[in-house]
Amino acid sequence: MYILGINPGHDATAVLFCDGIVVASVAEERMTRVKYHFGFPYQAVKECLRIGNIEPKDIDYAVFGGNSLLSGKASYSHHLMVNHSGVYDVSNELPFSYTLRKVIFKIKQQFLSPVSCGNLFAEALKRNGIKAPIMSYDHHLCHAASAYFNFGYDESLIITADGAGDGLSSIVTIGRNGRFENIHTVDEDHSVGAFYSAITRYLGFKRNRHEGKVTGLAAYGNPDLLKGSFSRMIYSIENGKSYQSEIINSMPAWKRKLKKILLFFSGKPGFVNEIYMAFLKRECSGSKKEDIAAACQLVSEEVFVNYAKYWVKKSKISKVGLA
Repeated sequence: MYILGINPGHDATAVLFCDGIVVASVAEERMTRVKYHFGFPYQAVKECLRIGNIEPKDIDYAVFGGNSLLSGKASYSHHLMVNHSGVYDVSNELPFSYTLRKVIFKIKQQFLSPVSCGNLFAEALKRNGIKAPIMSYDHHLCHAASAYFNFGYDESLIITADGAGDGLSSIVTIGRNGRFENIHTVDEDHSVGAFYSAITRYLGFKRNRHEGKVTGLAAYGNPDLLKGSFSRMIYSIENGKSYQSEIINSMPAWKRKLKKILLFFSGKPGFVNEIYMAFLKRECSGSKKEDIAAACQLVSEEVFVNYAKYWVKKSKISKVGLA
């Protein structure tokens, strides 16, 4: 059986499996030379087929790593992925022309029959000659699977964390005999990844691209100067069982909703990022970039080490996989 894995978002990628074995894995950026290519991986799909020495008709299933990618009606971002692959870096600030087109697209959707996400991606696959059935799996479950099935143990504790995916920023799951039992989740509004990327952006770098520069810069600063302030952005709760943002929690639900609506009409990266940016501008005025990076690194490490320790103790499983 041939299964084609598709990531049409940032770092667009295609992976070809034959009977559960990876035959080919190709990042679209390697083909287009557009770094961190955002959009449907047309050329990567073609290259996977070439490496696997198969025809498009041989694909049994096309699988997407995220249920939200295929649910509901296609948004402007979905149309960008399929019809303007590689044009925009949607994880960072975008020009006003993008915002205007997004708003016009949303208005048109109210009066025209909108295309479903599934049909849109089916059309994208047909451009590569593939007419296989489409499936999707939960974003964080896919991350967990990538760790578990490469780990080599029938039973292990798997912890995932990223910016966000399918409404979550982290899961803790037990992988056992090829199956998963989720035991904890963290909402996308309380994300260590979002915290780290906000710092990245505040320091003048690009989100989802230059976080590693912050990690390197952290070695040159004093983390204690801003640790207290940054602990309001993300901190451990219940002896490490989870983590939250005091800043997000302190905002009334109506204000969050209003902020999200206003951000829809902007080219800004997102709700949590904008809230954090406003906080950083107040708290970090006059601070050295090295000290900001150092505090960011320390707080991230402490929160996540506490998190891992808690669930190792709770589950009594010492073999830990991370994704």
